[in-house]
Amino acid sequence: MKHLTIALLAMLILGCSEEEKKFNILSIYPDKDVLAIDISFEDISSLDSCRQIANKFISEAGYENADYECGMSCKRINDETGKYYICKETLR
Repeated sequence: MKHLTIALLAMLILGCSEEEKKFNILSIYPDKDVLAIDISFEDISSLDSCRQIANKFISEAGYENADYECGMSCKRINDETGKYYICKETLR
């Protein structure tokens, strides 16, 4: 029992000290009326870059009812419901 307590305590301390990676993300919605379907790109360098990539991708794919959003300073969450992002700011 003592070893289990020490192991759990060590995992808690290491987990708390580990810094979460923050990044920018581009989410493209091929049909802006169906937000459950998206294409996401991580590690976008800036808001301007996000906008340029989104417009080029939408244009080249030929999407006629698409939209996008740029998430700034995001962290990825993986849980039983799937993968999603929490961002400090979301812009277009």
